[in-house]
Amino acid sequence: MCGIVAAAAGSNIVPVLVEGLKKLEYRGYDSAGLAVIAGSGIERVRSVGRVAELETASAATSAVTGIAHTRWATHGVPSERNAHPHVSGSIAVVHNGIIENYESLRSELTAQGYVFTSDTDTESIAHLIQATLKREPDLFAAVRLACQRLVGAYAIAVIDHTQPGKVIVAREGLPLLLRISDSGNYAASNTSALLQVTRNLVSMENGDSAELTAAGSESPASTAIRSTAPRMSRNFLQWPSNLATPITVRRRKFRATRSARPATGQEWLWSVSAAATDREDSLISHCRERQCYAY
Repeated sequence: MCGIVAAAAGSNIVPVLVEGLKKLEYRGYDSAGLAVIAGSGIERVRSVGRVAELETASAATSAVTGIAHTRWATHGVPSERNAHPHVSGSIAVVHNGIIENYESLRSELTAQGYVFTSDTDTESIAHLIQATLKREPDLFAAVRLACQRLVGAYAIAVIDHTQPGKVIVAREGLPLLLRISDSGNYAASNTSALLQVTRNLVSMENGDSAELTAAGSESPASTAIRSTAPRMSRNFLQWPSNLATPITVRRRKFRATRSARPATGQEWLWSVSAAATDREDSLISHCRERQCYAY
C-alpha cells in the first residue's frame, strides 16, 4: 500500500522523510520518492525498489520543507516515471488512493496544454492544482478548490516552491494524521511514520485540509486544521506537554482558538466565530492532564 510523509520544520527534514518511509515499508511498495523545496525550485528524487536506494540517492539533499511517498502501483507499471512525487510547474504532489475521474481530468488538462509524463492518476491532481493556481494564487485555497473536482478516495500532500515553508495536506476517505512539535509540523498516512520526531497527534477527518508551517526563529510551531465538513464535530487534541502556543482548529463554519496552555483540570472558554458571518458563539472546552476536548 502507498504511504505519505510530509514535513515543514526549522532544520533538514530529508532524514525525517526517509526514516518515515522506512517505518511504512511493512505495508508493501514498489517505488519511493521525495520532493523538497531547495533554493528557487523543486528538487525531486525517485527510485524503483527499496527505500534504502532512495536514501542513498538523496544523501546530498537538504531542505526544511518536503514530501515523500512509497507507491504500490495501481495506474501504470512500477517505474521511476510513475513513482511519486509528481511535478507540475512550481508544485509537487504525493497521493494515496484512486481518483475515479482521472481520465476525464487528464483529457481536460491535456486540452489546456498540460503534458503528462506518467500513467498515473496522481499526475492529474498535480496539473489540476497548477491550473487552479492561475485563478487562485493561494496554495491552500487552490488545493481545496482542486479537491472539489476529485471523485474517489484520496490523501494528498502538496508543496509549491513559489510559496516556500508550507505543506498543504488534504484527505477524503483515506487516513492522514498531523504531528505537532516545537521543531516543526508533520503529516503522515500512518501513526508509526513520525514517532521518531513527536508523539503529539491530531487526526484529520474526512474533508479536512491543513496548512503546515515550520517554527519561526522566535516562535514555536503551530498548526491549523481547516475543514470542508458541513458542521463542527467533536474534536480531540492531544496537547503537547512542552508546547505553549495556541492550536487553531478551523472547520467550515467555526474557528476556535486558545491562546495559552490550559492548566490540568481547568475549564476554559474558547472563542468560536462563524466563517463568512459576523455572528460569534461560545464554546466550552475542558482539559485534563493536557488532554483537551472541544465540542
